[in-house]
Amino acid sequence: GVLPAVHGIYNNRILDPENTSYGSWYWYTRDLRAPTLIDVVRARGLSTAAISWPVSVGLDVDYLVPEYAPQSLALLRPLSRPTTLLDEVEATRGQVLPWPLTDAARAEIAAQVFRVHRPQLMLLHLQETDTAQHAHGPRSPEALAAIAAADRHVATVLDAVDASGLRAHTNIV
Repeated sequence: GVLPAVHGIYNNRILDPENTSYGSWYWYTRDLRAPTLIDVVRARGLSTAAISWPVSVGLDVDYLVPEYAPQSLALLRPLSRPTTLLDEVEATRGQVLPWPLTDAARAEIAAQVFRVHRPQLMLLHLQETDTAQHAHGPRSPEALAAIAAADRHVATVLDAVDASGLRAHTNIV
């Protein structure tokens, strides 16, 4: 990683004192001014995945569900890579994914991608702990419940890693 002065992302939201972007976030990789971990791994010829990873719309990655807040899941589908990825997950689970996506759904998508495609690098951003802490404060009952839920979501992904037989060769950070 590099400092914000190098990569160019100083905050979640775009600095926009005149509100011409209507409070938009940094969603697009075109705003990055430094190579990403994904870029480095792909340059080595390895496969990659990013599920709800920040600043990932347009990311050059094999499997992608970008962090983005369109009005519907239908608008997220064409930004995902491959564009059929969410359809694949829904076919496996036998039902439509919830909208907006929950951390449980994000973990389920990541587990599916790992089970089926086995990328050498997967980035997964679980968001509900951060949201709970902003809304209710650190160590609040809501934040602690969100942390416990995040542990369960990580377990969902780890179960997929275990089922693949690759746990001994997988680093989880």
